[in-house]
Amino acid sequence: MFRASTKAAKNQGEAQPVPVGRRNLLRVSALTALGAGASLGSVLDATPSEAAVATEVATTTDYVPVSAQDAALPPVPARVPTSLIQGTQPGHLWTAGTSIGGTTNLNDSTEFMVGTQSAGRVSDGASGMSRLQVLGGRAVDFSDKHVSLMFRLENIASVKWLTVYASSGNISSTHYKWDLKPPAGVGWCLADGRWTTLTLNFSDAVRVGEPNLQAITDWQIMAVDDSTGVSVRLNIGKVDSVPRTNRWPNGVWTLSMDDSFASQMGIIRYASQYGIRGTIYNIAEMVDRDGCLSTAQLRTAQDDLGWEVAGHAMTLAAHDSTFAALTPVQLDSELSALKLWLRTRGFIAANHLAYPKGIFNGPVLDAVKKHFPGSARGTFSNTTETAPPPDRHILRARALGQSRTLEQAKADIDRAYSSKAWIHNYGHQFNATAGNIAWSIADTRALIDYAVTKGIGIATVGEVLSGQYL
Repeated sequence: MFRASTKAAKNQGEAQPVPVGRRNLLRVSALTALGAGASLGSVLDATPSEAAVATEVATTTDYVPVSAQDAALPPVPARVPTSLIQGTQPGHLWTAGTSIGGTTNLNDSTEFMVGTQSAGRVSDGASGMSRLQVLGGRAVDFSDKHVSLMFRLENIASVKWLTVYASSGNISSTHYKWDLKPPAGVGWCLADGRWTTLTLNFSDAVRVGEPNLQAITDWQIMAVDDSTGVSVRLNIGKVDSVPRTNRWPNGVWTLSMDDSFASQMGIIRYASQYGIRGTIYNIAEMVDRDGCLSTAQLRTAQDDLGWEVAGHAMTLAAHDSTFAALTPVQLDSELSALKLWLRTRGFIAANHLAYPKGIFNGPVLDAVKKHFPGSARGTFSNTTETAPPPDRHILRARALGQSRTLEQAKADIDRAYSSKAWIHNYGHQFNATAGNIAWSIADTRALIDYAVTKGIGIATVGEVLSGQYL
């Protein structure tokens, strides 16, 4: 899709910009005109259709990446070294416990990711409770480890509860508990009907009784359907332990921003006095409009202050509907146009994306991995992320908004600091007072000051993902 100038490659050792194709220059100019007061309708009438843009992007030879760094494939992801705790292969210890309704297949050879089988349960669609558990397994010391859970969940829209338990015995009354169903309006940490691997941090868990973290023996995953007649299928692949990272001995904090609001520039400059860099996820159509960041400001943030400028959506309509509502052709067009917008403006974090509203499904996940191989961030915040993450295209993050207080955000940093985890905060607007998606300027500055004083590592998304696991 892109080709480098041979002469430039010889002279500079890296790909250099070449003239932008006439048709796409007109499209880019049309989007810029929005910021000069042109109506959206008139601009769209003069702009090539997204399908046409996608076709041109796929066939043109007039474009090159801004730099050799952008042209290269992203580095091989740092892999998390895991140790098997409980598998699901023949002879495993998993049982259905006191499940209610539905069916059990503890040796499911029709649905598995590793080995030759998994352990599975299907609820009955009438508040059926599926439990898969191991009681009295070998004791494992998790004082310096995270949990890694490989599982698959089908029909997530009909899930009422999804909970994971770990215990050192008497699991019903003494345990660590993680609730994995997100609140309404927040994206899941998995795609429906897809196998996923999720890491769990013990500092995030609700602690009931006095479980011994140094001798965890019992495991339970419980899924309950919402009694709407739709069954929920749960399959477990394995439970592993994951050592805490030594690259970030005090944990790591990332600050990112969504939707290109103009108020973000003041926070970017404030953070930059400490040398803090973050990641800015943009709705391309909004850039250069009144009340939004300008292209010049984004270049300043990247070129002078070291921030990453990444993608969120090409159009406001796609952002508001979410990518999951688009047809495959619309989705490919949206992502192609967004990637082109980032590249033609020289933004070197063009391989990174944040899902609009944190919503995605299997087809969206596949398309995003193709167009944005670097990473994709969601909005799931029941548990904090680990570094490196188990899946760089389902990054977990926690919003700074009306429902989050400064003290809660400081406590998140404290937990990440003590457990060597990755806490990723993202904001939208920054105003005198908090409201809806806005956080107060004073609280945001105070949180930045706190992170610096605490001594937690501070890095962009790309920086966290680029490191090897040490």
